[in-house]
Amino acid sequence: MSAIIIRLSGGLGNQMFQYATGRALALRDQSLLFVDLEAYKTYKLHKYSLHHFPLQLDMLAGYDSRHFRKQPKWFDPVLLKLGRSKVPQELLKSAVQVISEPTFRYQSGILQLTPPLYLDGYWQSPKYFEEISDILRKEFQVKTPANQINLDMADQIQSGASVSLHIRRADYFANSKTQSIHGLCSLAYYKTAVAYLSERHDNLKFYIFSDDIPWAKENLNFEIEKTFIDFNDPEKNYEDLRLMSYCHHHIIANSTFSWWGAWLGNPDGITISPDRWFQDESKGPPVDDLLPTEWIRIKDEARC
Repeated sequence: MSAIIIRLSGGLGNQMFQYATGRALALRDQSLLFVDLEAYKTYKLHKYSLHHFPLQLDMLAGYDSRHFRKQPKWFDPVLLKLGRSKVPQELLKSAVQVISEPTFRYQSGILQLTPPLYLDGYWQSPKYFEEISDILRKEFQVKTPANQINLDMADQIQSGASVSLHIRRADYFANSKTQSIHGLCSLAYYKTAVAYLSERHDNLKFYIFSDDIPWAKENLNFEIEKTFIDFNDPEKNYEDLRLMSYCHHHIIANSTFSWWGAWLGNPDGITISPDRWFQDESKGPPVDDLLPTEWIRIKDEARC
């Protein structure tokens, strides 16, 4: 049996995209699926979080993968050295194709590759895994038990016409270079999205998720019924994701975190997204590759 190895990086939303693409490839060829967590030895902004889901993968240990990322071209064979005895011995001498994502655009050829493979990229498109959507919806159900406050909020969310509204600011705002690349969704975008939903549905209750709740409480002064989800710290990002997925409708930020909250939600609901993902569109994933066709895209004229 061969193997698919995914190099994980970034926050929970990015990790989910990376896993989903690797899982699709592994299922197609009945391959083993591993994740490489080396990036989290030095990456301090986010932690590995996929252990909160019942996923079909294993972790690599006891080897140095830095030589993978030095390969400048696709399909360069390298000797894979795994440090776990449970890995089938035939893999220890396998030549691995190193697949470094060249751009954020969907690469259709990925799904035709033959393992063993080492995937290094973000793979931010549902086109990579649309054939296993039903499997992923089950595997991305949080297995970590919720505490009482989250259980009570889950009941409240599921009892009415609920809308998740996600504001991402902290890491986008803190660094001027990051902000220039990602940009921040404006209040005008959220007002337009709220109005769009309110014109089509009555008695909506908005649940506000954010990595900057104080800013959201101060600035999100719309005349709507709203509840701020302010009791989960960054260590419990999976709890916010679970609550988001329980909402019937969604207003997402230019964030893979709320992308997944909406994608895992009720398929009959409305999801609203900004029509531009990155401030500099040449650096980010094209929305046609990233956003499902049924999602509503709103132009954010005031984006900064």
